[in-house]
Amino acid sequence: MPNKISFSSFGHKNILSTQRNTLEFTRESGLSSEGDCIIGVRSDFSLEKIRKFLSSINPKSEIVITIRARGISEKVSAIPNFNFSSDSEIVVRKTGFLSERTLGIWADKSSNELSRTLVSEMRSPNCRIKVTIEEGPISKKEKIIKIPF
Repeated sequence: MPNKISFSSFGHKNILSTQRNTLEFTRESGLSSEGDCIIGVRSDFSLEKIRKFLSSINPKSEIVITIRARGISEKVSAIPNFNFSSDSEIVVRKTGFLSERTLGIWADKSSNELSRTLVSEMRSPNCRIKVTIEEGPISKKEKIIKIPF
């Protein structure tokens, strides 16, 4: 059985998904028009489960994040940040910038590269978004593992 975890998030009328370097899920329920990377609010992820997942995967593996809403899905691959420690936000970045909020770096997509059909669905406040994070293939990208902040 593949090593994976899942959580739910919800849409919001202010989801823009126009940021070119990041995508983000937040526990917050509100979203201003400045949050152009946020693609899900009211997220119910567990920091404990994410940390357990990260400790169980091959340190050379990528992570694959599947974002599913109303029958539409999209996958994003990234290098995991084994020091992820945020209990309020999950950020995935196309760059190598690390912080406690960063779950993945060197991602193959940012929020502005997601399907506009998917983004349109996520603009509905009652749209339930299912997010699955699983261990992906061994990465061919240069690894940055356990860098202190």
